[in-house]
Amino acid sequence: MSSFKPIVWRKTILVLLDALKVPILQVLLTIAMVILGRLVLKRVSVIIPLSLAVIACGIWTTTYLARQLRAVEKAERGKKEDGKKKLESESAAARRKVLLAKLSAPVRRLVAGVSGLMSIALTLAVLVSLLIREEPLILFIIGYYLFLAAWIGVEFWDWYNDQYILREDRIIDITRLPLIYEQRTEAPLAMVQNATVSRTGWGVIFDYGNVLVETAGYARPILFENVPHPQRIQERIFQQIDALAKKQRTEQQAQVAAQTQQWFAAYHTLVGGIRDVQFPVQVEAGQPFSIKWRVQGPASRPYRTWLVWDVVSRQSERGEYRFTARPYGRPPYRGTIAEDPDGVGSGLHAVRGLMLPPDVSNMYFRVAVQFDGEQLIYSSPEMSIRVAERYYV
Repeated sequence: MSSFKPIVWRKTILVLLDALKVPILQVLLTIAMVILGRLVLKRVSVIIPLSLAVIACGIWTTTYLARQLRAVEKAERGKKEDGKKKLESESAAARRKVLLAKLSAPVRRLVAGVSGLMSIALTLAVLVSLLIREEPLILFIIGYYLFLAAWIGVEFWDWYNDQYILREDRIIDITRLPLIYEQRTEAPLAMVQNATVSRTGWGVIFDYGNVLVETAGYARPILFENVPHPQRIQERIFQQIDALAKKQRTEQQAQVAAQTQQWFAAYHTLVGGIRDVQFPVQVEAGQPFSIKWRVQGPASRPYRTWLVWDVVSRQSERGEYRFTARPYGRPPYRGTIAEDPDGVGSGLHAVRGLMLPPDVSNMYFRVAVQFDGEQLIYSSPEMSIRVAERYYV
């Protein structure tokens, strides 16, 4: 299981503040008008400056949204007139901005209409405030500021929903408009060809911008729009691409090594071999010890196996293998391999009760095996056992 934790980026908080500039400024305007009204018109109810603030805010909202809608419609007309040539020349960010604006246009029209109607209603309510009670006026004011709170909530939801995700092996761009639209674009990191950073305007000062990820075989690039510290994101993407490539190379090498080991195991199973030779690296003079090994070979084929060794004394050099021992203290071989085998196919074997005299410094040995009808095989490399010096007199 992978230990990589996905990294999630969102647009810079400045994008959210830009989207909320109108409702935030309207709240500040309301506070300022209430304070000014209490200072200048001390005998007038606080409802009057609140009503005036709501009228101004409603007209402001209606004008702001209407201007945005005209900009969207103008961009759409320009696109239709210029056709495919203009579409191809536009950047991915510009195309996305136009698409999202077009999709949100019905909601913005509704908001502009509600805001305009509320402004007209509040204007009439203020003009006849001397003839009616204040309760209907209060309801209008509460309704407008609930509308502002809903506007702030929707803008925050819209900002929070747009996510740019880096997984261990994939890169994902999720763009959503609440309850209206969702687009998810993703590509394997192995297909990423380049990641380009761009900053403009305030992005150069506050270090935010776009990261455009180009991929092979994908018609649409992946765009991280208005993200903070875009260069760091670019570097992190390249780091993960390198880490993924390194991991894949390691896995491929492990697979090749495992496959090679399987081939060698299959080869030795066919031709016969010696496995898992176990012996002590150091022994005490005069103390018994054992040497164990496994024979692995073709099934149903008898074999013989034995231990051959030589010793080195402190006074003279060692010679050739002068000593032999059959497993488990069996007597010397008689007849053919088939007539007197140590095993058939595969088996575990051991020579027990070996002891070295005090004048021996080292024992060198090999394990031998011969399958019926095959050549004699020795274990390789040559192995040695050292005798502890403190037991010599």
